[in-house]
Amino acid sequence: MIRELTAGDLSQLPTLHGANTEHDPEKFERAHSVFERLFPAVFFDHPWQDLGCASLVSLESDGAINGMLGVQPRPWRFRDEPITAAISAELFVDPNSRSKMAGVQLLKRFLDGPQDFSIADIANDSTRKIWTMLGGFIAPVFGLNWLKVLRPAEFLATRIPNRPLTAPVRGLGQATAKLSDAVLKKLNKIQPPETRMISRTLTAESFTDRFAEFTEGFELAPKYCLDETRWLWQRLDYVFWFSQPSQQVLVKNTRGQCLGWFTYQIDNKRVARVAQVVATPKTIDRVLQHLFYQCHSDGCVAVMGRSQPEFQQAFIDADCFFLRRDRYLLVHSKRQELVDACLCGRAFLTMLEGEGCVQIWNEPASAIENLEQPNRSTTPPVSPIAEPEELLAS
Repeated sequence: MIRELTAGDLSQLPTLHGANTEHDPEKFERAHSVFERLFPAVFFDHPWQDLGCASLVSLESDGAINGMLGVQPRPWRFRDEPITAAISAELFVDPNSRSKMAGVQLLKRFLDGPQDFSIADIANDSTRKIWTMLGGFIAPVFGLNWLKVLRPAEFLATRIPNRPLTAPVRGLGQATAKLSDAVLKKLNKIQPPETRMISRTLTAESFTDRFAEFTEGFELAPKYCLDETRWLWQRLDYVFWFSQPSQQVLVKNTRGQCLGWFTYQIDNKRVARVAQVVATPKTIDRVLQHLFYQCHSDGCVAVMGRSQPEFQQAFIDADCFFLRRDRYLLVHSKRQELVDACLCGRAFLTMLEGEGCVQIWNEPASAIENLEQPNRSTTPPVSPIAEPEELLAS
């Protein structure tokens, strides 16, 4: 039997989740914290409760829960038509269950739901097989990550495993790498060129006001209001809880015109993780140039993010590498035109629009303690160029 998840079910979920992991008291205690404090915020108290798509559980004949699927709806549009998308996340089933089809039944019920369009963008191979069996599709145009290396030697040094036996090699490698990159910088071989663009803090108000304008060329795209944007940005700080808060950066030219924006966070290996890049075909080159220049100024060794098909040529022109993602982006709809828009790259879909902000198992566990804090985002550094008077007055 499949039914909607209720708040009364939460006490059973740590045990259900524990059946899929090794017996570890510390992990079990953490699962209790996640399901008690974080799970309700993500799947019950989100801003889209009125869209009518709920998380699901499957039951044994005696009423015990043997599987769960988290679901979060979002408002989207197809051309000018308002539609509802639903994100699936956190599918887990008791491996000892008498029912061997609980996962299939949960996903079938989800895909048969009231939403117009369904997404799973961090799907493993097992989920992929079930989705495609039930009529879903893999969207390979979203199946790559891009990588821009800023300090080659130091980036390679960060790949050395952090283990006791490799500690001497790691320390020597980092020192040598720093020297090597300093020489390359002196020779002007690796430093991104200084830009004439200007950084401004991207506020939630600016994001909400400008998003529709910058995504009007896409057939399929999300819709945002102010409260939704703030909620997602707070979740982004949780998902990427490394050494620094996320930065939302608006990019302007010297005439004060908005060229686009990007959102990123620097992890503990000094790699900038980019959640979203927004620009137009005419401005993307300058927005990327400013992104790489700013990250280099921040001391990053590399910048990486999920491929956005509409900008793939711009990333190629910027000497980025492309790497196969180890997860799949899956789509499903009863309307083939919605599926086609995604498969052909005519959909605007970044980490912000998918499962990225719905994840609940990131490390470290102390991130849960910060769940109720205000958004930690900081003001980005201003580009080191003189600002025209009209910008100072704006």
